[in-house]
Amino acid sequence: MAIYHMSVKPVSRSKGRSSTAAAAYRAACKIEDKRTGLTHDYTKKEGVKHTEIITPDGVNIPTRSDLWNAAEAAEKRKDGCTAREYEVNLPYELNEKQRTELAQDFCKQLAKNHGIAVDLCIHEPTDKEVKLGADARNHHAHILTTTRKITNEGLTDKADIEKSGRKRKDDLKATREMWATTANEHLKKAGLENRIDSRSLKEQGSSLKPTIKMGKTTTQMEREPTYTKKGEAPRPKYNTKKGDINRAIRADNKEIQRLETEIADTKALLEKEAKLIKTNPPDINIGSLVNTLFIGLHKEHDDILNFDKDKQAQRIEETRENFLIMTDKLTDILDKNLDSSKLGADELNDVKTALESVFKLTSNVDNAVPFSDYNSARASQESLSAIQDSYSRCQQQIERVEQPQALAESSQFMRPR
Repeated sequence: MAIYHMSVKPVSRSKGRSSTAAAAYRAACKIEDKRTGLTHDYTKKEGVKHTEIITPDGVNIPTRSDLWNAAEAAEKRKDGCTAREYEVNLPYELNEKQRTELAQDFCKQLAKNHGIAVDLCIHEPTDKEVKLGADARNHHAHILTTTRKITNEGLTDKADIEKSGRKRKDDLKATREMWATTANEHLKKAGLENRIDSRSLKEQGSSLKPTIKMGKTTTQMEREPTYTKKGEAPRPKYNTKKGDINRAIRADNKEIQRLETEIADTKALLEKEAKLIKTNPPDINIGSLVNTLFIGLHKEHDDILNFDKDKQAQRIEETRENFLIMTDKLTDILDKNLDSSKLGADELNDVKTALESVFKLTSNVDNAVPFSDYNSARASQESLSAIQDSYSRCQQQIERVEQPQALAESSQFMRPR
């Protein structure tokens, strides 16, 4: 998955640094510092995929040497800040062209928003670095920006973002958010679902733990040695204390993610089950065989209505056929009970309730799932007609049974005392 990384550092003389040296190293080129007379030659450096100078619209693009020598000349203080560096991780899910376009887009926004010159250098791990333990997915960009505005006359006043008295935390937050927004736009454009977030895990409300910063020295100790003196055995890789802490954190995070996924899946399953259609058969007493068939009929009904109609069309059709067969069998059994003169009013009312339920279930299925052919539709219609006929006969028989009983109760009420 795409990860968020942005670090911002000043290139300050107080730390013994210079913008000419920083630019030469990141671009793998040669720059002579006219202020100090030093020549910074990093032309043998590998892993630099793209370099480019970006300026605001309408401003001529200077050479890298001219730009950073001008930056050094513009600052008179011995502790002056001659440049600012932004280091960002480029999502490995993007291809080389897409990563370059993303970095260019971000740099153009920096140049436009602050009126500064931007030196973009895109790096990737070399085969040697990967062999020694570097992550092959570590595509990143080093972005050096001038601290002064640039025009066609050269560097001028300090950029607003560099002026004293500003709330640098707010400026940094805005820049971090701009990088996240820009990266997410390019991920979306590439058709990827991955997204990055400039907020901390705590601000996101995540239960995951952040790893600690390893630092250059600790990272090198964890990898294979890059240099071994002739005649000496290479030193072993070390498991440093910081490395052990991060390994433990990653193991904990992996377990947390597993548990959260399990909880989310269980919750989704429970929500799905809560939404499932579930009908309860009415309480009837017409014999164990009828009751068993009746319960099975309700289950078939629920299965059909809960199926995914697009993905399980064949299964729906098979279940529907079973439903019609079961409906016909149940109707035959109810008809045989109707033909029996031993049924009293209570039993007949149970038969009537069962017929009403069967008719409702059949109608539900017909309305929910389209018929695949004419024969299926005809079979369902015949089944519904049979149920209606049985229901009419049941109603008539109930009236015949209840009429004498009602007359008897009436005559007893009318008898003189």
